[in-house]
Amino acid sequence: MRIPGYERYEIFESGRIKGLRGRFLKPGNYGGYDTVGRYKEGEEYPTTLYVHRLMAASFLGLDLSDSSIQVDHIDMVKTNNAVRNLRLCTQAENLRLREKALNPQDNDEVKQCRMCNLTIAVSLFGRRKPGGLTSYCKPCMADYKRNQRKKQKCQIKSAWL
Repeated sequence: MRIPGYERYEIFESGRIKGLRGRFLKPGNYGGYDTVGRYKEGEEYPTTLYVHRLMAASFLGLDLSDSSIQVDHIDMVKTNNAVRNLRLCTQAENLRLREKALNPQDNDEVKQCRMCNLTIAVSLFGRRKPGGLTSYCKPCMADYKRNQRKKQKCQIKSAWL
């Protein structure tokens, strides 16, 4: 399908863009989003465009000049520009959807601390992930890290002897 305003380029449902010569364009990255620099008909300098906005313009009917409408990545992966992963929304809707997806109270997994068997909640989003060191409550995690540092110091001292 041709991109509105950029008829020299063809865009596919997977999010890939093909130029006139039949080669796929390699997207750049700006703020975690895929971008391409393209010349519009009659322009002297290229314009940096977000691939997900080009997808929305081609397949979802977005007007590229309308900045009040945002394109939401349903799976929250900024580089997944497939049509089935994109939807149009306002800024307020987009913020509400992100807050709901990242709210740890709604997205926690319950586990038992490995040392004291206390029930803890492990966030499925963000830096803490299920398994590994997150299977300790905060006091036990502090003890675990303290013991790890002691072991490292002992290993360093024994290496010098």
